[in-house]
Amino acid sequence: MLIDLCPSPCYIKYGVADIQPFRGLRYDPQRIGDLSAVITPPYDVISPAEQHRYHDAHPHNIIRLDYGLQRAADSEDDNRYTRAADAMEKWIDDGILVREGQPALYLTEHRFQYNGETKSRFSLFARVRLEDLTSGGGIRPHERTMKGPSDDRLLLLRACNANLSPIMGLFRHRREGIERLFPGAIKGKPVASATDSEGVTCSMWAITDEKAIAAARDLLNDKAIYIADGHHRYSTALAYMHEQRAKHPDHSGEEGYNFVMMTLTPAEDPNLIMLPTHRMVRGLNPKLLAHVKQEWSAYFDHELHPPLATPGETIAGWTALAMRPIRRHRRNAISW
Repeated sequence: MLIDLCPSPCYIKYGVADIQPFRGLRYDPQRIGDLSAVITPPYDVISPAEQHRYHDAHPHNIIRLDYGLQRAADSEDDNRYTRAADAMEKWIDDGILVREGQPALYLTEHRFQYNGETKSRFSLFARVRLEDLTSGGGIRPHERTMKGPSDDRLLLLRACNANLSPIMGLFRHRREGIERLFPGAIKGKPVASATDSEGVTCSMWAITDEKAIAAARDLLNDKAIYIADGHHRYSTALAYMHEQRAKHPDHSGEEGYNFVMMTLTPAEDPNLIMLPTHRMVRGLNPKLLAHVKQEWSAYFDHELHPPLATPGETIAGWTALAMRPIRRHRRNAISW
């Protein structure tokens, strides 16, 4: 788990999107032991029950920083944001979080099972210069953001002055994978490795070699980055940058708040598997359902699949049908 304070002035111009190494904060495995006990999924997919479970799992679980519990007695001076800042400061003082000795890029591997096969996907952690998403520059969005999540992340960023969770960015690259840039690194032991509750193993290598960083520079020299996940975190980081610039009119542009932490993945990687979100709607009036079918028929193919023996079997069966390869002439599909 990387936590990007980004104070280092190390600056390398990479081209369309400005991508730099940074001195990350990360857990000291010797102090934590099994890092699997302190990792979580992104905050926005964690249920209330999971939030409590992760909070109780380990006194240094990242949930205590990134998505702390609310309390009935919370106040302006004592709330989940202030508690996150206090915990982070203490973990640094106690050596739970250690700072990288020199600026680095971080190569990560996600190893997981999909359709009975083991898949392996490599990505690269870096700090990326923030830019206005309407400028047509090197960062490209595809979603609109909502005020509630943005306000929440901004309060946390103000309190901790740190990026606690990376934005996922995609860039166009041939199908061979980004790991080919760092053959020496992946032969060595990773600096961190953990397995999540879904059985996905993540390993990480710190890339500090100047030649390896130069190779990444050459690769990303003319690339745009497309935000795949983390639009709220990006817009929050951008708002925070403008706040800090207003407070420091003599800023140089190289301060940490001018950047955001991203994990960059080649869009053409064959092991980049992005599954659709499935929605189940129940209790529709039959007349309304007939009207919906008629109105949506211009845009969607629809299929009828009766329920199976149990709800679990039904959901599993419908999901498998929905994941069938889509023929080129086929539109979006809805199953009834």
